[in-house]
Amino acid sequence: MGAKIHFLMPLGEAILVLSDGNPGAVVACRQLLLHGYVIDPSDCYNDIINLLILDDLEIYGGKIAKLWHDVCKEDIGKMIAVLRAHSFGQLHLRYHSYPEFAEFASITKELIHHAIDNWGQGLDLDKIMAAVRAKRPDFRPELHAPW
Repeated sequence: MGAKIHFLMPLGEAILVLSDGNPGAVVACRQLLLHGYVIDPSDCYNDIINLLILDDLEIYGGKIAKLWHDVCKEDIGKMIAVLRAHSFGQLHLRYHSYPEFAEFASITKELIHHAIDNWGQGLDLDKIMAAVRAKRPDFRPELHAPW
């Protein structure tokens, strides 16, 4: 399947195309646009990059809503971390209780789709957020836009 949106598309149109009319998907996409630049200020394309990543992953409509609600528990920092982790490729994931043990893992399209279809199974969001923060020290998932 080819891309549904492109870099120069108006943001409102991009949201409508990705959401397929699903209200939960519209809310999730709006949250990505509102808070993306605050959570990850080092990304100069924050206004649309998260939407482009969703398109690249072929996550549309109800699947966006499930990623937002069921997998990330409506935590926009976690959702952005999952999208960033996919775009970074291989990440160094550390175990908090055993810091001497670590693993490298790719947050693949298949893994994300599996998590969406299975209530988050297979994604350790705490490890993913720590790995993204290690790669981007200014990544602040706890921050949100002031409105």
